[in-house]
Amino acid sequence: MQTEECKGLGFPTMMERGDLQGALALLAPDVVLRGPVARYEFTGIDDVGPVIGAVQQSFHGLRKVEEYGDAHTLVIRWTATILGRPAEGTDFFRFNEDGLVREIVVFIRPFDAVAAAATVIGRRLARRRSRTRGAVTAALTRPLVGVIRTGDRMTPGLLGYAAGGQR
Repeated sequence: MQTEECKGLGFPTMMERGDLQGALALLAPDVVLRGPVARYEFTGIDDVGPVIGAVQQSFHGLRKVEEYGDAHTLVIRWTATILGRPAEGTDFFRFNEDGLVREIVVFIRPFDAVAAAATVIGRRLARRRSRTRGAVTAALTRPLVGVIRTGDRMTPGLLGYAAGGQR
């Protein structure tokens, strides 16, 4: 398979542009998404599509920073804001023989951005089932963001580092 034949290479650009339908059209029917929060794998377009939609609604200012790959795999680094918190991430993509995205593995940092992603995406996905599930998910995940941000501010001092990372 030649790089120019790999349609899935356009997926990150579609996400960056906010073109949800264009991004979804580049997914293989049996696509698998592994996120940074749960061990659960989202499998197939019916499961992955709503996650991609929730990401598009929740990750503001999504921008590719770096991109490496070939006709079989792609790695991108990106930045965004999630619930007002700066985030950066790395996504790994694998493509099938038709050049469509067959696997996505997502990593996000810092930890408060992971918690923010869990809160907003979890709430949106649970709300698709019912308003009650959405409210319960939000109530369970929202405190994580504050707890993690507090720990993030305190940790350098507890470890003997100044704010700039110097001892």
